[in-house]
Amino acid sequence: MVLVVTSNSQKFEQIKEVLQSVGISTDHYEMKMKEHGDSIEEIVKEKAKQAFEKLEEPLIVDDEGTFFREFKEFPGTHSKRIYEAIGYEGIFRLLEGKNRDAVMRTIICYTDGSRYEMFEGRVIGRITNMVYSGAIELPYARIFIPDGYVEVMSMMDNKKIREISHRAIAVRKFANWFKEIKK
Repeated sequence: MVLVVTSNSQKFEQIKEVLQSVGISTDHYEMKMKEHGDSIEEIVKEKAKQAFEKLEEPLIVDDEGTFFREFKEFPGTHSKRIYEAIGYEGIFRLLEGKNRDAVMRTIICYTDGSRYEMFEGRVIGRITNMVYSGAIELPYARIFIPDGYVEVMSMMDNKKIREISHRAIAVRKFANWFKEIKK
C-alpha cells in the first residue's frame, strides 16, 4: 500500500489508477503543503518532508510544471501562479509570435523519513492558441497537445492519460522501483 499525499483529488485519482493497474493499492491523505524551492525537485522534496513530519509514515507526493521552450524554465515551478495571475489570455499573449513548444514535467517523491527517491515523467508537445474543454481540469492540460497527437490532454480519455501523461510516466517509474524494493 502507498500513501499518496495531495490536496488535489484529481491528481490522486490519476495516481491511484496507474498504481492499481500494476497491483499497488493506495490510500489518500488530503493535505495542502507549502511550496519552497527553485526547482520541481526542491519543491517536491520539501513537500515530502512536510508530509512525513506530520504523518510519520512512508508516502509519496508530486509536483509538476509546464515549461515553455521559448522561455527556458518559465513558467515551470510557477505554472499554477502564472495561470492564476494572467489566465489563458495572458499566456496566449506571452506566446504570440513565439515558439509554442513546451514540456510538461512531474516529479513523484517517495520518502520513508530517511531517504528521498524521485521519479520524473515528461511529455513534450506544444501550446495551442485556444482553450479546449475536457475531463481534466488542470489548466495547462486544456492548452497542451502532446507530440504525435491532435487533441489536448484534457480531451483524452482516462486510458490514454494513463498511458502518456507526465504524471503516469513518473508514477510507473515509481511503481517499478517500489515493487523491486518490496520483493
